[in-house]
Amino acid sequence: MKNEKDIALKHRVFNVVFLVGICMSFSCSLMNYFLGLGAVAILTTFACGVITVGLYIAFKINRNYELMSLIVVIFLSFVFFPTMWFVAGGSYAGIPYYLIINAGIIALLLIGSQRKIIFFLFTLVVGVLMVIEYQMPDLVVGYDSELVRYIDLSFGLFVCFLL
Repeated sequence: MKNEKDIALKHRVFNVVFLVGICMSFSCSLMNYFLGLGAVAILTTFACGVITVGLYIAFKINRNYELMSLIVVIFLSFVFFPTMWFVAGGSYAGIPYYLIINAGIIALLLIGSQRKIIFFLFTLVVGVLMVIEYQMPDLVVGYDSELVRYIDLSFGLFVCFLL
């Protein structure tokens, strides 16, 4: 009986992570649009929302929690957030807040050695992103104004507080 409760809890958490991810992606896409952050930032966050919806549908069909959890975490940690780092302001934006949320997602969705390995690799990726930004700051798309930067930063912080 306890194992069934654990599975049900994992699935509920997984559903919440998906729904939060979908809301975050589409709300960030809208915010990027209103702030005029450019087509790449808008389309990247929108594409993440579409991909997340697709992964959620795949999870609902196959119910393979372990595989889908791993795919979601790998996608977020090694594709989406590194891309967003470069197209949405890097360390000067709200992306670092989302990286903290992603670390929580890793802790919630994965177990055992998978969790340790992915978290270690994710930590390395974050360090590499910071080094790249420091060494080649022109790779990071900046903001048109300080006001837009502060609005984006505030939005990211607000979303993370809600989560």
